[in-house]
This record gives sequence, structure tokens and C-alpha cells, in this order.
Amino acid sequence: MKRRNQFDPSAAEFNLDGNRPSPNVSAVNLDENRFTSSAEPHKPGSTRRGKSTTTWFALYGFLFISIALFAYMTNVLLGPLRLLLLYPPLFRQINEAIVWYSGIPLVIGVALIGWDLIRNVTRSHAAGIADALRNLRGLERFSP
Repeated sequence: MKRRNQFDPSAAEFNLDGNRPSPNVSAVNLDENRFTSSAEPHKPGSTRRGKSTTTWFALYGFLFISIALFAYMTNVLLGPLRLLLLYPPLFRQINEAIVWYSGIPLVIGVALIGWDLIRNVTRSHAAGIADALRNLRGLERFSP
């Protein structure tokens, strides 16, 4: 039996294995079903956005905390390496200084995140928190 080519128009009524397709399956032209948008393409300068005046200090806080944790972990892991060097007291002083001073960006990062949380909590959030606390206090009399 001669095998038919899948691109041969006379082979359209056969599957790739040479058998006739199921009567429940119809042929699909993929080019007809391809999604085409009738909308015009987006132009980069066409949308005008307002200038955002919000600075998210928490993002900078996470950056500072990441730097601090990286410096701290690097120096803690490299601490035993200083024992292998020629003059351990000098390297110990350097290592201790870096570990101690890595706390500065950590404190700055926590302060920035805290500031951002305090600044962005609105009165409605505070009212919601007050309601939740009032509800919890009301439940205290039912506790054993």
C-alpha cells in the first residue's frame, strides 16, 4: 500500500496513520481559528498616566535588610576562614567590624518598613482594627 503524504490534498480524508478519521471529528483549518484582534496596536505614548507622588519606603527597607543579611551571613560563613590566615587578630577585627556594622542597614531597613506601614495605614484601617479589638474584648466574657 502506498503511503499518502500529509500535505497531499487528496490525503485530507485520512489520518496520519493512513486510516479514515472518526465521523465525530471534523477537519480544522488552523489559519481560520487564529486569533486576530480588530483593535489597533497600542502606541507607547498614547496613554497618559498621572505622575505618582508615592514613594514606597518599604521597598528601600527590604533592600537595606537584604544588604545587611548578605553582609552578616557572608562574614559569619567566612569567619572560620580567618583562622587559616597568617595573622588572625587583624582578620578577626575586620570580621567583627563588618558583622557589627551590618546592623546599621538592618535597623535602617526596619525603620523604613515601619515608617511606610505607619504612613500608609489610613483612619479607615485604624477604625477597622478598633472594631476588631472591640469584638475581641466582647468575646472575653464568654471565655472560661
